[in-house]
Amino acid sequence: MDFFGLSFEPRLEEVILRLEKEGEESRFWNVPRSSAVLLHSLVELTGARNVLEIGTSNGYSGLFLSHAAAKNGGRLYTVESHNERFSLAQQHFAEAGMDSSIVQIKGHAPEVLDEIDKTIRFDFVFIDATKMEYEQYVPAILPFLNEGSLLVADNILSHWNDLKGFVEKIEADENFESYLLDMDSGLLIFFTNL
Repeated sequence: MDFFGLSFEPRLEEVILRLEKEGEESRFWNVPRSSAVLLHSLVELTGARNVLEIGTSNGYSGLFLSHAAAKNGGRLYTVESHNERFSLAQQHFAEAGMDSSIVQIKGHAPEVLDEIDKTIRFDFVFIDATKMEYEQYVPAILPFLNEGSLLVADNILSHWNDLKGFVEKIEADENFESYLLDMDSGLLIFFTNL
């Protein structure tokens, strides 16, 4: 199967393809494959080892993120508050053989970030959760970032009315350099100048 040049182990590929097929009829709003591949490429190319995802959903994007992090010798930490989605993702991670590269965190961000080991520094963060809370996530994540950490926020264009203030805050914040990528649902790519 063509994943834009990416190759996956058969177990992982089977789960990804199944989630894509199910996604056409389910209530889960996974990122499109093109966005998932971009996330994988960004993690792999930057050498990111510790990756944070806010909004696990059913685990689709987490499979791409964890695969890239594992290639770099790292792991994915992924946060989900919804019981059903948390359990489904857990099942999908195990079926894909990726569960040893993933730390699932059950709870609501940003509060649950207090439970993460304060010595961990994230090289890459993907935000794809409750849109009206994006502005709260970034200050909670800042203590966990390195200089040059890369962050990506999804749904910027598809939810512009909800996220316009968030984008304006990031663009005005001297701690970040940002770029709005007009693809799929709109991705805000920003990195730290800490």
